[in-house]
Amino acid sequence: RIEKARLLALSGDFLAAQAILDTVDADAADARLGQLRVAVLLELDRTDEALALLGELIAKRPTDARLAIQKAGVLVRQERFADAEQALLDVINANPRAESAYAALLRIYDAHGGSLPDYPQGYQRLLRRMFATIPKSRIARLTNAGILEVRGNHAQAERELDKLLEDNP
Repeated sequence: RIEKARLLALSGDFLAAQAILDTVDADAADARLGQLRVAVLLELDRTDEALALLGELIAKRPTDARLAIQKAGVLVRQERFADAEQALLDVINANPRAESAYAALLRIYDAHGGSLPDYPQGYQRLLRRMFATIPKSRIARLTNAGILEVRGNHAQAERELDKLLEDNP
C-alpha cells in the first residue's frame, strides 16, 4: 500500500495517495511512510497538518536529519526562517555529525540570513561547530574553500578543493 501510494503521488494523484495512506497503520515500521504522508499533505495544501506530523515524527526520531530538513523546507516556504533555523539546530544538537543538516542550515543562511535576527553570530557559531565537529566532511571543506576564496587565498582554496576532489571524486 505504501508503494502504491508513492506511485500515485508521483503521478500527481494526491487525493488517491492520501486515501491509501489513511488505511495504513500510522505506526508501520516503514521509515518512508511518515515522509510520504508529509509530502502528500503538503501537495494537498494541508501545511499545518504536515508540520504537526513532522513534529510527531521528529519527536520519535530526533536525530533523523531528513525529517528536520523537510520541516525546515516547509518553514522556509512559509517565510518562518527563524523556526527553520531552530529545527535544523535542534537536529544538529541531537546529531552533531549530521552533515546534511549543516548544509541545509548554510543554505538558509546564504539565502535568508538577512531575515534572521542574530544571523552573523549564528553563522559564526555554526561554522565553529562544524569545523570542530566534522572538519573532514565534504560540507566543511567546501565551506572552508569558499572562505579562503573570499579572503583572497585563491591558491589555498584551490588546494583545498583539489584535495577534496581527490578524497571524494
